[in-house]
Amino acid sequence: MWKDVVKFSMRVKSGKVHVKSSKIHVRELKFRVKAAKVAVKISTHENGRKPHLTSANLLNS
Repeated sequence: MWKDVVKFSMRVKSGKVHVKSSKIHVRELKFRVKAAKVAVKISTHENGRKPHLTSANLLNS
């Protein structure tokens, strides 16, 4: 399941994380998230849709 592609991209502006949609592999997502010091929540829907980003928050801000 986690080999699926997640729609994700982010930028940090004035203390807020702005999330836009683009396709990215979960492994790459985790790496980028660590580098940006951002906490991310990925969820899967009950109807079997692919994992998708539900929230992104800055750490230690």
